Parts: sequence; structure tokens; C-alpha cells
Amino acid sequence: MLAGSGQRINRDSEMRPWAKWLIAIPFIGVYSLGVPWLVSGRLCWFVGDWADTVFVLAVAGMWLGGTVFYQPGRGQRGASLTRGLISVGLILLLPVAVYDRTHGPAASSPAFWTWLGLALCVAAAPVGILAWRTLGRFYVADPEVLPQQRLRTDGIYAHLRHPMYTAALLWVVGFPLIIRSGWGALAGILFIGPAVWLRIREEEAMLLKAFGEQYRQCQARTWRLVPFLF
Repeated sequence: MLAGSGQRINRDSEMRPWAKWLIAIPFIGVYSLGVPWLVSGRLCWFVGDWADTVFVLAVAGMWLGGTVFYQPGRGQRGASLTRGLISVGLILLLPVAVYDRTHGPAASSPAFWTWLGLALCVAAAPVGILAWRTLGRFYVADPEVLPQQRLRTDGIYAHLRHPMYTAALLWVVGFPLIIRSGWGALAGILFIGPAVWLRIREEEAMLLKAFGEQYRQCQARTWRLVPFLF
């Protein structure tokens, strides 16, 4: 929703790329393979069912993508409570979904849920990419109004005020459904939904303070997350 107008962002405090990847790669390996191994009791629990394999690749891809975009030192000063809640929610979501798939009712659920999960994940990707491309290099991980910024109301922001969060919610519900885990999808809503709602309230209060009537007009003609619904 925000874009700069010629303001150069200070990158001095950003983590160097090699440092974040040094942390991310072991984490992704342990999280994508090690945690499911402990939960399922089998290292290669995902071999033999293409949907399970896609799920593991989706989990690894989610964290790889997050590492690409994550830049400490950008966005809101200090620790972000909502970012922490979302991260914890994503971490807790995996063992719930894998347990459901290997020991719970998801093992006998119909393939319909896999296709629904894939559809939600596929829908999440263009929504997130369009939002990111509209913001360009002024995308920040946490809500903040930088000096000389203007309100972004073009592209996907002409219809949705928070398309990044729309994409995030589509994803967190969709990727557990790839392995037919209703428990995982419910966990995504319960763990991450409240954090996203808090983030939206925080961001909208900030935008109202910064842009006043201009943002109120934007609120009147756009949807928060889902066109024609919310």
C-alpha cells in the first residue's frame, strides 16, 4: 500500500546475504525433513505419494522464499510482535499437518482436499507477486511509513488494501490441504489468522495517521482481503 518517491532506503543495517543463508539452509533442512521425521516416525514418510512429496517441496520453498525477502533492519523499528507470531504459527503448523497425515484422519481423506490445497496455493502466488511488484524496492517486511512515501492505489492495490496478507492466508490454509490435513488448515487459521488481523489493524491505524482522508477514500472503494466479501 506504500511506495516511495525518490527516497533511497538505507541498507547499512541489513543482514549480509551469506549470513542469512548460513542460518536458513540448515533450518530449512531440519524443519522440512527432521521435524516431520520425529512426528511421523519415518524419515522418508513422503515417498510413495506425489502429494506428500509436493507438500515437502512447498514447505522448503516457503522458507526459501521467506529467506530471499527477509531483511532485518528494514521495516518497523524494534521487534515485531506480529512477525514473531506469524513465524511461530508457521513453525507449529507443519508438525500438526504431518501428524494428521500420518496418524490422523487425513490418511483416509479424499483426494479432493489435495486439489483444493493446490488451487489455494496456486492462487496465492500471483496475488503475492503482484503486490510485491507493485511496491517494488520499497517493500518492507513490517508496516512503516518512510519519508516522502505516497499511498499506493494502483495495480492490485486498486482492489485490495492488503493483498500480501490475502496471499499469506491462502497459502497457510492451502499447503496443509495438499496432504489432506484439515487439522493443519484449521491450525493455520487459529495460529496465523489472529496475527494477520493484528497486523492489518496496526497497518491501517498507521496509514490513517499518515494519509488521513486519502486513506479513508481508499478504504471506501477497496476490500481488505477478499473481493466482494471482506
